[in-house]
Amino acid sequence: MINKKLLITISFLFIILLFQTYPIVADNSKQMDIADLELITFESWWSHLNNGTIYIRFLVINSGQTYHNSIEPFVLNISLKKDSDEIPFSYINQQSFIDPFTWFVGETLGGCYQIFNISKPNTITADVNFNQAIPENNISNNQKTTNVSNSIIIYGQVTKRINSSKIPTTSITIRRCNASSLQSSLYISFSTNEDGHYIACLYPNQLSNINDPYSLLFIDDTSSKTIVKEFILNTNQQVTSINVTFPEFQLNTPVKPIGRVLGFQNNLYTYRTLVFNNKINAISFKFQWDQNSYSPWLNSSGFIPFVKSRHAWDTKGLHAIKVLAKNKDGLISSWSKPSTIFIM
Repeated sequence: MINKKLLITISFLFIILLFQTYPIVADNSKQMDIADLELITFESWWSHLNNGTIYIRFLVINSGQTYHNSIEPFVLNISLKKDSDEIPFSYINQQSFIDPFTWFVGETLGGCYQIFNISKPNTITADVNFNQAIPENNISNNQKTTNVSNSIIIYGQVTKRINSSKIPTTSITIRRCNASSLQSSLYISFSTNEDGHYIACLYPNQLSNINDPYSLLFIDDTSSKTIVKEFILNTNQQVTSINVTFPEFQLNTPVKPIGRVLGFQNNLYTYRTLVFNNKINAISFKFQWDQNSYSPWLNSSGFIPFVKSRHAWDTKGLHAIKVLAKNKDGLISSWSKPSTIFIM
C-alpha cells in the first residue's frame, strides 16, 4: 500500500511540473475584430434656396467582422471633397444608436446631411473612415464619387378642413418615401411655415425605374394623420405644385387579412380584407406580404370597401401579412394586425 504522505507529495510535485510546462498568463488585452466599412449609398443634390444648399444621402455597411471597443464609443467619420479639391469642405460624424461600442456585421449607418451657403460643385467625393478610427483591412471600397444634380422642387400649401372651412396648418412634416413600402428612412424632412406653405427639395433621380412615381408623406405632428401623394415628373420637369388638405376624421384600420395559414412554396393564395368607414367609400388597399414585398394600391368601392389579392411565397417558413388603407385624398390608415402563413 502506497504511503498517504508520499502520494500527496507526488501529486504536489506533478502540479508544480504541470504549471511550469503550461504557464498561466493573464491576458488583459482587448482583441478588436477587423471591420470592413463599405459606402453602399451615396447621393448628392443641390438647391439654390438658402443661398445654396447641398444635400447628402449616405449609407455605410460593415461587411467584415463585428467590431467592438469596450473602452470608448466608435464614431463613423466621412470626409467630403468638392470636384478635384484636396482639402475636404465638410465632415460627417455619426455614432450607432443600437450599440455605441459595437458595429455588428451587416449593420448599416446612414442618413441625410445638409450643408448651407455653398456654391454648386460638379462632383462630391466621400471618404469613409478617413482617419482609420475603426480598424479595417480593406479600404478599397471606402471612397465613392457622385455627380451633383439640381433638386426637384415641390411646393404648395397644407390646410386642415374644419367643418366647411379650410385653415392653414403649421405642424406638418413632409418627407419623400418609397413608393412601395412608404418607408421614409434616410430621407430628409421639410416642414410647413406659419401660413401652411412648404418647399421640398428632392433628389432628382428615380430609385429604380423612370416610370416609378415619386411619393411624399405629409405627416400631421399633432394628430399623427398621414397623407401620401404620388406623382410622376416629365423628363425635363424640375418644379411642381402639390396642395394637401387634411380631413377632420381619421381613416379606420383595415380588418386583419383573412386567408390561408398553411401553404406550399410558389403556390398562389388569396387574402381578403375590408375597412368599416361610413364617411368615405373610395378606398384603396396595400398588402405587405413579407418584410420587403408589397402589393400595389388595389382599388375598391362600396358601402363597406372590400378587396382581395393573391400572392405566392418562394421561401419556406413563417410570413406575416398586413394591410393598409388609403382614401381618395391620400389619407392612410394604420397597418392592420398581422395574419401569418407557414410555407412548407
